[in-house]
Amino acid sequence: MLIFASNLESLPQSIGDCRELQSLTLHRCEKFREIPDTICKIKNLRALHISMCPSLKQFPSEFTGVFSNLQTINLAKSSNFRELPSTLFCPLLCTLDLSQTEVTLLPPWIATVGTLECINLELCFELVELPKGIGNLKRLAVLNIKGCTELRCMPSGIGQLTRLTQLGLFVVGHGTDDARISELGNLNSLSGELEISNLKYLKDPCDAEKACLHQKNGINNLVLDWYLSEGEQELASDVEQQQGVLSALEPPSRIESLTIKGYQGPCLPRWLMEKNNGSSYCEGTTLKQTGPCQYLSLTNLTLSHVSNLKHIRGLVKFPSLKSLELWNMASLEELWTATSGIEIQEEELSAQYYFPILSILYILDCPKLSIVKPYFPPSLKKLCLRRTNLQLLSLGNFSHMLPTPANESSSSSCLHSAVVSHLRELQLDGMVGSSSGWEFLRHHTKLETLSIGYCDDLTQVPESIRSLTSLQRLHITSCPALGMLPKWLGELCSLRYLKVLETPIIASLPQSIGLLTSLTELEIRGWDSMKLLPGAIQNLTSLESLKLTYCGALVELPEGIGQLPALRQLEIHGCSALQCLPQSIQHSTALCCLAIHECPALARRYKEGVGPDWHLISHVPLVMIY
Repeated sequence: MLIFASNLESLPQSIGDCRELQSLTLHRCEKFREIPDTICKIKNLRALHISMCPSLKQFPSEFTGVFSNLQTINLAKSSNFRELPSTLFCPLLCTLDLSQTEVTLLPPWIATVGTLECINLELCFELVELPKGIGNLKRLAVLNIKGCTELRCMPSGIGQLTRLTQLGLFVVGHGTDDARISELGNLNSLSGELEISNLKYLKDPCDAEKACLHQKNGINNLVLDWYLSEGEQELASDVEQQQGVLSALEPPSRIESLTIKGYQGPCLPRWLMEKNNGSSYCEGTTLKQTGPCQYLSLTNLTLSHVSNLKHIRGLVKFPSLKSLELWNMASLEELWTATSGIEIQEEELSAQYYFPILSILYILDCPKLSIVKPYFPPSLKKLCLRRTNLQLLSLGNFSHMLPTPANESSSSSCLHSAVVSHLRELQLDGMVGSSSGWEFLRHHTKLETLSIGYCDDLTQVPESIRSLTSLQRLHITSCPALGMLPKWLGELCSLRYLKVLETPIIASLPQSIGLLTSLTELEIRGWDSMKLLPGAIQNLTSLESLKLTYCGALVELPEGIGQLPALRQLEIHGCSALQCLPQSIQHSTALCCLAIHECPALARRYKEGVGPDWHLISHVPLVMIY
């Protein structure tokens, strides 16, 4: 066994003389590039492990013969390995692990080894084809092809692998020799994750129904993918077929995570909808649930690139759903989170939530969505919006009908509208909207984390943030038009983490930064115009970490930095104009880590043992200058 033998390039030819060797292991030998052909002489070899050896590309061309006792070949994460030799044969092979390699094909002899129980090809991004005849491997329990994105189809006969418990991916082909999706019907022992891709080639709902997905209770994570390659267009007739296919691909009732991707139908499948009395969801009717929910274990639901869906409503109840993700839904206008008490002429308090414990909601690239009916669920704690209408943050989407307090009304049944936003974390990326849109932030007073990023037209920090007195984390990233941080920043007295990254025209921090006495982390990156930090930074008595990255105009640090009593970590990267650290750094007794990178003047001045000011930082336990 050789582990971390970083300079090892090859094994000696004489290794073939080790006739009693049963296991050979090489792990993380970064320069190892060659296996001697004499290894074929080791007839007792049972296990060959050469993992995480990125210089190994293939076995030598002379590599031939029979490994009569070899049971395991493990080349996992040898990221440049390309192929097994076709001249090799291992009649007793049980495990073949080529995960995270560059293999494009497996040699034909693999399909003749009846002892194989496990073939791991996970994340083999170059794999285009599985060997024909793979259905002959009757003992095969694991054929892990998860993440093999270039795989074009499945070989006919895969349905004969009735012992298969792990597959990870089924690729629908369009050739006459490719496996039909109905072959999944025989694989009743499948468990864990399963992605069915290239569903655009599946036209027959009857074939889809024969896959019997709803009977495979071992599957807990299912992805149904119709996604079109760039330049491909869906035909109208295909859209109708997709509706039938999706209805036929009903998941098992114990599913925990479900993703529907690239589906072009105008409505959701019947198995996601409330049972109804002859009404069709596609007709836009809100339906009332009449039976028990089907998916008691579903915790994550993702709809991605479902471009023709206009409304999400009339769903079954998902009592365990914690995360809902809506990605790239260009037509989506309306999201219902509950049955409407008004619509069914009952008090709104009787409305049934579709997602009663939903805590995380992603709405990304849904430009037409501005209304949530009747409102966001009260359980929601994290909301992420990207290139979506800021109106989603409006008061109406968080207004709940609550009983009027007894001291305000003689009737206990009276209702009043109240804003109850329980959001703790809000992420806003690529938002485009008027200043009035940003004003909606002031209503979310329980926010603890706010992230704003990639807002090209944002010229000032929204003043509505001033009301967020519970805010602990504020992150602003890649807002190139942002000209300054506001003077009122110091009023955010609960703030502990402040990161402002890639805002090139901001020239300084406000003096009020010194009022943030609870601040523990401050990170500034990509401030091309900042020359100085304010002296008020010395008042940040709780500050533990200060990171300054690619502030090319920064010429001086205030002396107060060395007087910060809690400062443990100071990182300075790419500040090429900075000539020296403050003299007070020698008194910074709490400082544990000092990292300096791409700062040539500092690197010379504080070089260990020889720099003229090395003595000022020699007391710091960990100094990294590179």
